[in-house]
Amino acid sequence: MPELPEVEIVKQVVSPLIVNRRIEKIVVLRRQTILGDPEVFSKNLIGATCTHLSRIGKYLMFHFDNQKVIISHLRMEGKFYEILPDEKDSKYARVVFYLDNGHRLSFDDMRCFGIMKLADEQTYLKEKELTKLGLEPFDIKEKDIALIYQKSKERKIPIKSFLLNQETITGLGNIYVDEVLFATKIHPHTPTNLITLNDWKKIVEHSARILTSAIKAGGSTVKSYHPGKGISGDFQLFLKVYGKAGQKCLNCDAILRKTVTGGRGTTYCPHCQIKRNSSLLIAITGPAGSGKSTILNNFKVRGFATLSSDDVVKELYKKENVVRLINEKFGTDFKNEVDKNALRQILIADSKKIKELEKIVHPLVKKEIITWVKNSKPSLKVVEVPLLYEAKMSNMFDYVIGVISDKTNERLALRDPHSAKDIQQINALNQFSQYKKNLDFLIENNSSLDDLNRKSEKIINILKSYLN
Repeated sequence: MPELPEVEIVKQVVSPLIVNRRIEKIVVLRRQTILGDPEVFSKNLIGATCTHLSRIGKYLMFHFDNQKVIISHLRMEGKFYEILPDEKDSKYARVVFYLDNGHRLSFDDMRCFGIMKLADEQTYLKEKELTKLGLEPFDIKEKDIALIYQKSKERKIPIKSFLLNQETITGLGNIYVDEVLFATKIHPHTPTNLITLNDWKKIVEHSARILTSAIKAGGSTVKSYHPGKGISGDFQLFLKVYGKAGQKCLNCDAILRKTVTGGRGTTYCPHCQIKRNSSLLIAITGPAGSGKSTILNNFKVRGFATLSSDDVVKELYKKENVVRLINEKFGTDFKNEVDKNALRQILIADSKKIKELEKIVHPLVKKEIITWVKNSKPSLKVVEVPLLYEAKMSNMFDYVIGVISDKTNERLALRDPHSAKDIQQINALNQFSQYKKNLDFLIENNSSLDDLNRKSEKIINILKSYLN
């Protein structure tokens, strides 16, 4: 977790504890923490006096009077603690330095990801860990921005992944990349080849500003990370998006969304941070009878690719492996196809079985949607997914349109008189209402068909403008 501000605070906290102190003894409790031979590491440092500490990005360096340098990286949970003579080492101590004043400096690392490496003063900057690092935002000049821009034009990876790779700009981690992209109004999944030179100027400007503010505030104290024993930062109080998914955007009141970028959790505002891309994937969700199919058809007649997950399920119910799975789970004896009406009666009789069915069907539907998206050419792709949130599919989509209506029962009765009551009972179990705050667009379909068409047309035009 510690990013540039937190490592800078660690440097400030640790410096008074070790500078001008001689190392009397080193105990390596976890050999893997030392890159290289732990015995060589200890032999070269015992008897040496620390002269100063330095930092490059997230790396912290300890410099000694015998021209040796420790290159350390805290990774997820690493931290340095001062241990007094009458205190015991913690159970997470990995390397303990005994100092000439009787105190100890302990490197604690609960997750065991942190590392230390011995290097020489004259050549430590040439070590591979440091040579691959880019410039810190504070040090980037106009000419450097132009070079970064040219480099980014050659790539098509998400801008967040590009910034997390320390080879271009160093010091930004998951917290501050989210904050910088929010400040610059850039969607985290925007391909780097679409980031303009002016965008890069803003990214560098806001990176320097946010990191400087974080350092002044003592860094961010999130989850279990503290820069020192009993020391907490306050910048988490000023974070705008990180860790705030589901809350209102401070700029526009839209609900902040969470997605995944290269395996990292990412929070952003879907309205402030418009995705720049050649395509958008949209979901339409809501209870049965609310008008989802009408809206889906409106997209279709405008030439966009559309898919109904209900149609996907119909096709799945004809597949031999799906029929077998449902027969095994529910004790049915369907032959060539699952009988939806018969299955619905089972679910109504025992609502707990709905979850069991969803465990079978939802992953298969998700797989079919992913395949369809890959094979569809239109730039705007729209999928009707009634149980979007229950199926945990919302993060697949760039924007979500929700539809509600006070007339669902009336419409269901007109559409399918025989099954209307059964579908109404299933609707009553639908959890759509609790996810309304997560929607990007909400259509209230309580008037005429023309009114619904006008509302959906307005959203279609907004989404088309995002593509441009």
